[in-house]
Amino acid sequence: MGSLCSGGDVPPIVPGEDKPEPLPPGQQSKQLSQNHNAPAGQTDRNRGASNTPSEPIIFTADRKQSFAKYISDLDTEKTENFLMRFEFASQPMGTKEVQLLFHALICLYLRKMEKERKLPRDEQTKPFCEELSTHLFAAYTGRTLIRVKSLTQWIAKGELKNIDWRD
Repeated sequence: MGSLCSGGDVPPIVPGEDKPEPLPPGQQSKQLSQNHNAPAGQTDRNRGASNTPSEPIIFTADRKQSFAKYISDLDTEKTENFLMRFEFASQPMGTKEVQLLFHALICLYLRKMEKERKLPRDEQTKPFCEELSTHLFAAYTGRTLIRVKSLTQWIAKGELKNIDWRD
């Protein structure tokens, strides 16, 4: 399968498409960090981004709202199919796995809406992924594990668009 955003690209959301060859257990996270050829270039949209892999990409409130709108407007079934392509998503997931799925959604947004060719490494989107994960788990109080279905239902209910994004 490779990285969630391997080679600067996110797998397309295609219903009914065969799943890619899964990686051995424990390899997805490692592969995520290793397969990105380069971080996103410094553009006006990536203010604060640099060629240093650990430098986080800046997501302003407006950019977060744009991301939320784009992801929320996707077909729920297609989004679920896209996320289920990652082996670890077939089981209930903790915070770290959920953050990796949010990273994949961010990469999808960056590629489709901002036309970025080189996508960020997971550590570059980590602050935003942590924020998204916190909001998701807050909606499911008391749960420490989440299934993809719960994540996509949360998005479908408009919860992602309802977050009060602040700079």
